Amino acid sequence: MKPKRVRSTLLLGNNLDYTAINLAESGKKVWFVSPEVFDKIPDNIVPPEMQILKLITFIYLKDYKDLLSHLNGIHLWHKIPDIIILSNLDTYCHLYGDNYDTLLCALVVATLLDSASVCAKKNGTSYLISTCSQPSDPHKNKLQVLYDLYFSHVIEKTADSDTVCKDIINYYSNEKDC
Repeated sequence: MKPKRVRSTLLLGNNLDYTAINLAESGKKVWFVSPEVFDKIPDNIVPPEMQILKLITFIYLKDYKDLLSHLNGIHLWHKIPDIIILSNLDTYCHLYGDNYDTLLCALVVATLLDSASVCAKKNGTSYLISTCSQPSDPHKNKLQVLYDLYFSHVIEKTADSDTVCKDIINYYSNEKDC
């Protein structure tokens, strides 16, 4: 399931650092969704201007139930994002836990793509970036299914956060790939 006009990226390595800020600086409206409360800008990031911060909506959704509920109501929102960044997909899907459920994981990712499709319908093009921690060998097959079915682009995080951020921005600025 790879909807038209939706570009989906799975970033392996959980830290997006300042990707949301850089995307907002290019004029994109960004939703940053996380299962962890985001109460301050990390120390290694220079705080952006207020105008840039107004383009970013930080959303704390503690579990997959809250996430699905929020995403299923996206069509009711007035401020539809251009980009949805979901931090810690593995947490929402219990990807590495004993209670891993393939159907739950499929539901979460399909709902994300459906929500991005709603955004694309209203904005012309939409982007979805999901992050997931690096899988250990026993879990690589679980992620391979996600790559194959749902994500058109996969980036493995290196030690250089700047490179990852530039890779994402370069990928999304090449509009002909939609």
